[in-house]
Amino acid sequence: MARNRRNNSSQTSHHEGYNKVRARTERMKLSVRFTLCLSVLTASLAFLATTLKPYRNLEILRSYYTNEVKELEQVKLEKLDEKARELDAIENDPQYLGLIARDRLHYYQPGEHVFRIER
Repeated sequence: MARNRRNNSSQTSHHEGYNKVRARTERMKLSVRFTLCLSVLTASLAFLATTLKPYRNLEILRSYYTNEVKELEQVKLEKLDEKARELDAIENDPQYLGLIARDRLHYYQPGEHVFRIER
């Protein structure tokens, strides 16, 4: 019976040591997980910080070029409208057609004196 008591006490101390090692291992696993999560979070924040400035520059350039394209489009539409009105006048207004013929083709009516000023 004395032998059983020694075996029980040694088994209990053996289990206590095992539980301590197991608890320490669990704490180490938890700290490794925490460190890994913290590292991933830090890397993500660093990535965002490095991409944020170029993204802002991209937005500024996009807005600038969008406005520039709109202005160029407006100029082209105005020129197109001017050409459409000029074509309509050439087709439907004989006085305008005579004016264009005199100005661009250097025609004149008999008895007229044309003075040209070159720019």
